[in-house]
Amino acid sequence: MTHHKFTIGHLFCGIGGNAIGAGAAEVRFRRHSATFETLGGIDNDELACQDFETLAQAEAICIDIGKLSRTALRRRWGGRAPDFVMLSPPCKGYSGLLSSKRAEEPKYQAMNKLLIVSLRLLLTTWKKPPALIFIENVPRIASRGKDVVQLAHEMGNSAGMA
Repeated sequence: MTHHKFTIGHLFCGIGGNAIGAGAAEVRFRRHSATFETLGGIDNDELACQDFETLAQAEAICIDIGKLSRTALRRRWGGRAPDFVMLSPPCKGYSGLLSSKRAEEPKYQAMNKLLIVSLRLLLTTWKKPPALIFIENVPRIASRGKDVVQLAHEMGNSAGMA
């Protein structure tokens, strides 16, 4: 049997739920098997990063994503982009739990922009970007964040990820 190990990184990693799932995943097809190796996580919540390290058994960088340099990310995750990156950026500004008026407040608009900030970082850190970037968010991002979703698609297409 041929085994394939794919690398995965987690932005806005929280306590590591996605990393735990990826670490437990294994696919078998004919004479092939595949698993994930977690390179690490990034979050700005110190306690979440500590939990991530315990639960995911991988290093977490505790930093505001807007302050993370490409050099620092390469130093932590390697000179080659991860095969796969999972993002779970803040979604409060898109959530139906906020009124449209509250969602327009600067605090929530700044959170909404973190998706673009993180994509820009991922698409410019390595010569070749990750093969797959998965963005988890709430359903209303398609309406409240239509411009952000469109820009994210354009950025991915420009990077050859279409």
